Amino acid sequence: MMSGPSPLALREKKRALLEVIELQRRLIQQHEDNELQGVGREGPAAQTVHASNQELRWYANQTKRFEKLKHVLDTLRLQPDEFSLLVPHWWATGRGSAPSFSSQGSSRSQQLVPYMLRINARSQLTFVPNPGTCSSTDEVPAEAGSKKEAALLEDCSLSEASHLPRVYFMDMLRHVRAVRLPDSAAAAGSASGSCEYGEYGAAAVAVGEAACATTSEAAGAATGEASALRSCAVAFDWKSESEAALCCVSPEAEEAGEVIGAHLRRYNQSRVAAVDRLKAVHALKCTPYSPGNASHERLLRRLWAVGFPGVPLEHTVTDHWLHLGFQSADPATDFRGMGILGLANLVYFGEHYPDVFQRLVTAQGKRDYPLACAGINVTSMLLELVHMRDEGSPHLVQERPPFSEEWDSDMLTFFCHMFYRERPFDDMYCFSLRALDRLFVSMDADCADFPSVLAALRWRITETLAQRPLSFSEFKRLVRLTSPDSDSVTSGRESLSALSAAGELVSENEAQRHHDVEIGRVLADAVGAGSRGLETAKARLSASFRDLSSLIPMQLGGTGLLKPRPKDT
Repeated sequence: MMSGPSPLALREKKRALLEVIELQRRLIQQHEDNELQGVGREGPAAQTVHASNQELRWYANQTKRFEKLKHVLDTLRLQPDEFSLLVPHWWATGRGSAPSFSSQGSSRSQQLVPYMLRINARSQLTFVPNPGTCSSTDEVPAEAGSKKEAALLEDCSLSEASHLPRVYFMDMLRHVRAVRLPDSAAAAGSASGSCEYGEYGAAAVAVGEAACATTSEAAGAATGEASALRSCAVAFDWKSESEAALCCVSPEAEEAGEVIGAHLRRYNQSRVAAVDRLKAVHALKCTPYSPGNASHERLLRRLWAVGFPGVPLEHTVTDHWLHLGFQSADPATDFRGMGILGLANLVYFGEHYPDVFQRLVTAQGKRDYPLACAGINVTSMLLELVHMRDEGSPHLVQERPPFSEEWDSDMLTFFCHMFYRERPFDDMYCFSLRALDRLFVSMDADCADFPSVLAALRWRITETLAQRPLSFSEFKRLVRLTSPDSDSVTSGRESLSALSAAGELVSENEAQRHHDVEIGRVLADAVGAGSRGLETAKARLSASFRDLSSLIPMQLGGTGLLKPRPKDT
C-alpha cells in the first residue's frame, strides 16, 4: 500500500500547480507583449533607463519564481502514484516480443489487458493486473448456449490467472515517453513513422492495432472517446536486449510519462553523483599515507582521539596502536594497501558511532582479530563490490564515464537509491565492520578463520543486494533474516536506540512529511513570504494578470483566467 496522499489528491495538487505555472507563464508573456507595444515607456531618457533596469530585475525575479514552481511540480511527481493501463496480452503472460499482425483480425495474443502501474517513492515500477476485469474482448451472441458462456468464462478466468505482476527498477529503464499510436501498421512503417516511433515501432504498431480493435468493439463508445483512447500511450524502452519495448494505452499517458521521466531523471542524477563520490573515494585509496603530510597526521590524531578518548598522543609511533588493532607500533605500515582511505574509513566510524567504536576497541581483548586491520580488509572488499579495483591503473577508474557498464553492480544501484545519504560508501563500511564482528563471534572463529569470516560477510552482503533493497533500513532488515540473532556489540533496545539516534531508520511517513514541508517552503519562496497554499498563489498571480490585462486586451479561453478543468476519467 502506498503511503502519502491518495492518487486523486495528488492529481488535484498537480492540476492546481499546473494552473499556477500556466498563470505565471502568461504573466511573463503578457508583460513582454506589453513592452513590445511600448505601453508606459514614454518619458525622458533618464526615466527610460531607470525603467529598463526595473524591467530587467522584474524579469529575473519572475523567471526565478517560474523555475521554482516547476521544481515544486517535479517534487510532486516524485511522490507515490498509480496509473491505469492497457497492456498487450503477450506481455502480460510473459511470452516474449510483440506478435506480427495480419489483416485477418486479432488473436488473443493481440488483445489488451487492464493493469495498474504503481510507482513508489523509491522509483520502483510495479505492474499489477487489475482484478475482476476480463481481458477478453470476444463478444458472446445473445443466442449462445450456456455451455459456450461457461467455456468463455472459464477461458477468461484462466487468462486472468496467467497475467503476471512485473517489477522494474529505474536502472533497467533506458527512457520513457508518451507517444501517439499509429492508426495502422502502414503508417508506422512509413519514413515519417519510423522517425517518430524509432525503437518503439513494433510495440506501437502492435498496441495501436489492438487498441483500434478494442475501442471499435466497445459497446456504446463514442467516436471521439475511442479515438482519444487509442491515440494515448506511454512507451518504455528497457536497457536489456532480452526485454521487448512496451507500449501501454492510458488516458493519462502524458502525465504518466512525465512522472516516470521525473523518477528516471532523479535516478540518473543520483547515479552521476554516486559515481563522483566513488571516484573521490578511489582517489583516497590511491593516495599513500605520508608521515610528513600535516593533513594525514591530523587524520591519524583524530583516530587516536576516538580510540583513546582523553589520552594525549605524544608520539605517532607507539605500542598503543596495537590495542587498536594495528600490526605494529607504526600504523602507517598498515595503510599501504588502501592508502589514506583505510584511515579515513576508521575515523568516520569512530566519529559517527563513538559508542559502538569504543565497544569494539574494548572487546579487542576478547577477540582474536585486529580491529584496524579488519577495517582495512572491509574497505578492500567494498571497493571490489563497486568494481573499483584498478589493478595498478588508477586512471582507468577516474576516466570511466558515469553510465559505463563497467560501473554496473548491485552495490552501485543500491547507492543510487540512497540519494538521501551524503556518504553511502562510509555508511556501508560502518555496517559491514559491525556485521563482521557479529559473524566472528557467532562462528566462534579465531585469527586463522578470519578469511572465512570475511568471505561469509561478503556472501551475505552480495545476496542481500541481489534482492534490490530500496533503502538502508530495508537492506539491514534483509541481512538480519540470514544473520544470527546475537549482537556482539550492542543488543536489543541498545542497538535500536543507536540506529535511531544515528538517523538510519527513515520511515515512509517521515519522508512524506519532509516532502510536504519542502514543497511548502519552495512554494512560499516562489510566491512570496507567508503564501504557502496553491490557491493563495493562484489568487496573487491572477491579480497581477488582471492588472496587466487592463492595459492591453487579451483573448482568453473560457470565462475566466483558466480554461475549464477537465473531468477525471
